[in-house]
Amino acid sequence: MSMELFVIGGLARNPTFELSQSELKASQSPAQFTQEVDLEEHTGFLPMKVQGRDTGFFLLRQSYSELAAYYPAVRELKQEESIVYSLGYGGDFYECASVFYLAAGVVALFDGKAFEP
Repeated sequence: MSMELFVIGGLARNPTFELSQSELKASQSPAQFTQEVDLEEHTGFLPMKVQGRDTGFFLLRQSYSELAAYYPAVRELKQEESIVYSLGYGGDFYECASVFYLAAGVVALFDGKAFEP
């Protein structure tokens, strides 16, 4: 089974690797990146560690308008000038944890919104 969590943020404040990693550390999250990537360019698997275990998730970017067309409830956020990160994970609990820890950090640091369909 595969799941997806969307993180929506304004284009003016895109998450960067450095700020996201420092937010995870500052919040004492058990999740940390294991590979430095450019979050504005990276697509595909993003490796992480959660409580010392290797894990990760799939990161994709998509447009807000595409997401809002597919999920009408998203339009209520009124974030037309936004970027959407799709965080995909499978049935592994550590994959799930890595997605939600990162999403919490991005929402807190970049004033984003998380949407789980």
